[in-house]
Amino acid sequence: MVQVADDFEKKYHYRPLLIESFVDTSHYVGTCYKAANWLEIGKTKGRGRQDRFTESALSVKAIYIHPLEKDFRKQLGLSSHAGKGALEIPDGLDGSGWAEHEFGEAPLGNKRLGKRLVNVAAAKAEVPSRSFCGVAKGDWAATKAYYRMIDQPEESEVTLTNIMAPHRERTIRRMMGQKTVLCIQDGSKLNYTNLDQCSGLGELKANQTGAKVRGLNLHSTLVVAPNGLPLGVLKAQCKAPEAKSPDDKRSPAVIPIEEKKSFVWIEHHRDLVEIAAGIPHTRLIDVCDREADFFALFDEQRQHPCVDLLIRAKHNRSISKEPYKLFAAAREAPVQSRISVPISRQSARPKKSKQKARVARVGRVAEMAVRVDTHSAPPTRILR
Repeated sequence: MVQVADDFEKKYHYRPLLIESFVDTSHYVGTCYKAANWLEIGKTKGRGRQDRFTESALSVKAIYIHPLEKDFRKQLGLSSHAGKGALEIPDGLDGSGWAEHEFGEAPLGNKRLGKRLVNVAAAKAEVPSRSFCGVAKGDWAATKAYYRMIDQPEESEVTLTNIMAPHRERTIRRMMGQKTVLCIQDGSKLNYTNLDQCSGLGELKANQTGAKVRGLNLHSTLVVAPNGLPLGVLKAQCKAPEAKSPDDKRSPAVIPIEEKKSFVWIEHHRDLVEIAAGIPHTRLIDVCDREADFFALFDEQRQHPCVDLLIRAKHNRSISKEPYKLFAAAREAPVQSRISVPISRQSARPKKSKQKARVARVGRVAEMAVRVDTHSAPPTRILR
């Protein structure tokens, strides 16, 4: 294939990025193309250039392509998943080869590290609640290989983004097969307080006991189908919180949104907007928790309405009609549906030196009402 590209460039003075061929399906199956790693991307309609009356009188041909450059999509200005087609939810996830499909093409700069990542993912999936030491079950060689993989310098290509890259691509292809998807954002605190010799950690918000906690903030976007089946994780960021400088006397109102912790919600929303441009037939709904109830995110969605927002309200905002407050208006809206949510029991706990007292709670089933209404908020000046 390299010779083909060289010869073409020599004759026509530009280098092709991929080549295309056709197989007449009425005579051939295309076995030779498949054996040579050509990709079948579709079929023709049986029409020629002279088919003015759409008679489709010609034979249907299978369309095959063979990439000559790995990054041909990037060079053509396309998204990383362009032309790959939609995936059904179970495609590639059944059997023992799922880890190879989801992580096998991670750009870690070393094929050996890529294979190790696949093995680690497959092993961790067997016991996801345990660390790799517990998963390895005494296999010291496997444990050492795992730590060699993750113990990389800052400039290494072994990053969270690169590890997730092939999984992200297949997640987007699974999204393409859905009419609507829910893209659920949320944050988690990773507590590493007991790791005294671990560097790169930040001070997290104090827990309910008031004790200082060291660790990392993880923010991720999980995609699920409307029926609740998970499609994959699109984006994940893991950062150490930075303490505000004592010399910074600015009020929160004048600090640019890009410098605030809440900007991560906008970053993930912008990522969804970029993805939505490449899968126009799928409706994306960005689902966020109460921390995302701020006007800068609403303004972001107003400028890019291709992705919808669904946010759990935190503030009892003013609205433009009676009763002029959001929560009161929601209570007055007609009931559209009712759902039952089981609430587990909770035992009582006496007060301890570093723990608050907790009252007992019996198990029950909460009956919840679903209400829908439309309101407009008064004009608000948004600081950026």
